[in-house]
Amino acid sequence: MPNKVKYGIKVPNSVRKALILDKENNNTLWADAIKKEMTALNKANCFEYFPLHHRFGKDYQYTPLRIIFDVKKEDLRRKARLVAGGHVVDFSMYESYSSVVQSRTLRILQTIAANENMRVITSHVGNTFIQAFTKEKNIF
Repeated sequence: MPNKVKYGIKVPNSVRKALILDKENNNTLWADAIKKEMTALNKANCFEYFPLHHRFGKDYQYTPLRIIFDVKKEDLRRKARLVAGGHVVDFSMYESYSSVVQSRTLRILQTIAANENMRVITSHVGNTFIQAFTKEKNIF
């Protein structure tokens, strides 16, 4: 599968292709993005390391991991995100909810806030899901 191009920059679809692009471009921009992502995840202690042939109990499910790549429009910064293939995990025994806000929804809310002379407070949450509970938890 060929690399896609975004803002004139080739975007890899695998770590191997990212490193090849760095070599072709005589830089380490993609490798730096991968390192930044993995360092942040390691700092958050979201991995537990086991020996290669460790056997897991029946309460664990296998989920493939991969890194997805992107280029930020603002400064052409390279981004790498480690993602889990949740499409292969059976969530039927858990209640789950994940919300996504569309940019047009945010624009509508900003327009309403401006018309009503309201103060808008925003934030950005990086690596949101590394803090999510992976087992059912009763909060009441």
